[in-house]
Amino acid sequence: MEYRVAGADANPYLVMAAIFAGILHGLDNPQLPLQEEVEGNGLEQEGLPFPIRQSDALWEFMQNDHLRERLGERFCHVFHACKHDELLQFERLITETEIEWMLKNA
Repeated sequence: MEYRVAGADANPYLVMAAIFAGILHGLDNPQLPLQEEVEGNGLEQEGLPFPIRQSDALWEFMQNDHLRERLGERFCHVFHACKHDELLQFERLITETEIEWMLKNA
């Protein structure tokens, strides 16, 4: 099982629910093949198992039938809607760094 420590901004109850959902999925499906062990810096290897962009992570979240079954369809829909809206608000912001970069490279 791979577990990456959740960020300080993560809801600890949701983190634990997702971990338990993954454990139950593994127990319910013992025939599923295990992924190969990653050695060294996994980020330098091709075929990253985790999405890099939040929009990709949200899309994969909604494609995961197992999570929707364990966490509930309504919860997943509301969670996705909230996180999608947060992402849209964030993407509307233009930082000082972006302004400087655009002016420098215009």
